[in-house]
Amino acid sequence: MAYGKTAASPSRRMDYHTNPQGDIARPIGIGFILIAMTPLVILPLASIFIFGFGKGLDHFWEALVSPAAVFSLKLSLTTSSVRPCATSCSD
Repeated sequence: MAYGKTAASPSRRMDYHTNPQGDIARPIGIGFILIAMTPLVILPLASIFIFGFGKGLDHFWEALVSPAAVFSLKLSLTTSSVRPCATSCSD
């Protein structure tokens, strides 16, 4: 038996999947968020590639393997792995 439920009193919670009329607000809200957030993600990524490859692939690769770029990539990967490691190691 699940916590908080008894045989005499089933849960009164109603999912939007079981609502016979349907819940239109949730799909519209998700669609609105996707439409609003897509340009905020796509445009900066597109500008990175457009301006990065503007002078050619050779120039882009030279900038990518420069010591400053390698250090910043290592720093980003190290700091982004700290939280998952700390979370999984603390269990």
